[in-house]
Amino acid sequence: MIDRSYLPFQSAREYQDTKMQKWMGFFLSEHASALSDDTNKVTYMSDLSLEKKLLLLSQVYAGQLRTRIQVIEKNKRVSYTGTIPSLTK
Repeated sequence: MIDRSYLPFQSAREYQDTKMQKWMGFFLSEHASALSDDTNKVTYMSDLSLEKKLLLLSQVYAGQLRTRIQVIEKNKRVSYTGTIPSLTK
């Protein structure tokens, strides 16, 4: 809160600026709508080369990181979540 006790007019001393409140409301509204917008989702299904996919899988394996992998099986997208216990060619 800003101290305006030095101002001669009561209305000026009691004034509360709502600009930040308005801005935060706008920001939250825009943020929520952006999160719910499906067009902003990024899919890497066809963007990655085989070498890049193998590199990422080997990094997940080496770090024993938990990951989610989506593959297409019988024309359906299937998700697998977990760690990779072994890699074979």
